[in-house]
Amino acid sequence: MSNRNYFFYGLFTLLFVVQSVGCQTAGRQTDFIDAAIQRADDDQHGFIQLCLPVGDRRIVAGPSKIERVQRPMPPAARAFDNLYFVGNHWTHAWAITTSDGIIILDAMDNDSDAQHIIAAGLIELGLDPKTIKYVIVSHGHSDHYGGTRYLQEVSGARIVMGEIDWQMIEAKKTFTPKPNRVAPPDRDIAVVPGDSIRLGDTRVELFSSPGHTLGTISPVFTVFDQGRPHRAMLWGGSSFNFGSSRPEQLDAYIDSTRRAIDYVRREGVDILLSNHAIYDRSIDKLSAISATPDMPNPFILGSEAVSNTLQVMDYCAQATAEKWLQTHPKNPKAKQGAL
Repeated sequence: MSNRNYFFYGLFTLLFVVQSVGCQTAGRQTDFIDAAIQRADDDQHGFIQLCLPVGDRRIVAGPSKIERVQRPMPPAARAFDNLYFVGNHWTHAWAITTSDGIIILDAMDNDSDAQHIIAAGLIELGLDPKTIKYVIVSHGHSDHYGGTRYLQEVSGARIVMGEIDWQMIEAKKTFTPKPNRVAPPDRDIAVVPGDSIRLGDTRVELFSSPGHTLGTISPVFTVFDQGRPHRAMLWGGSSFNFGSSRPEQLDAYIDSTRRAIDYVRREGVDILLSNHAIYDRSIDKLSAISATPDMPNPFILGSEAVSNTLQVMDYCAQATAEKWLQTHPKNPKAKQGAL
């Protein structure tokens, strides 16, 4: 065989292998999307939106960030005896009332949000912002820590965040904040896996769930529905917006969902919350409670349904990993599991 023939034979072989790998990858994407859709029935929130980056037409995109920001402000509302919603259609905070003050979960985008949405919402609900003792920040992005400085000024609250994310936002302090962004808070309480926060009669476990950021934490706590206790988890960070150049974060995300499934089943967690209403449909559920107060609380899903939702998130992450493998074949492949 001539050198020229060897060249064309090698080129043909290479193209065949690349095409075969691409077909296998595309096939696995479809398998994971199929599995996610099968799990994502009406009780599975909007977490199926996490499959959108794959580009499967069966996943219908929800409203954009701009559309959500421009929607009328939802009212502050009580979801459980000791848990309250304050926020907008883009992002929100949760307030846990205890025997010794209030714990806030996430602080929205900026001082204005903290003053006019969080603090004002608490007052509207008959709660005193000055009694806030802790602000637990799920991860180090400005739409979750943005209002911490205002809340600290009003109440003297301590700011809690994962150690890794404190390091991340401290590195940002050397740069001028982007337009419409606020400077990160000063380092306060740094937590690591296994830590918890106690205030009065309430203990908040801080489940380590790296992925969205490497220091993301997901608070777990007890809520009461007409006096009956339930266990709730606020999933700290949902989207894969770190990009395909960081496959290690997708690996961490997949590992977090799998550990969370085991935790949920072991601890009987039957409520899954988010800090973005597009995922947990919290505003729709609060509207339903307001319209029909004697209805069963729609936030209570059951442990198996919460596990199914976490499995949807796992499948979406794996489908995204396969998509990224097509565009960045040299990147390490994210973890895979059985369908």
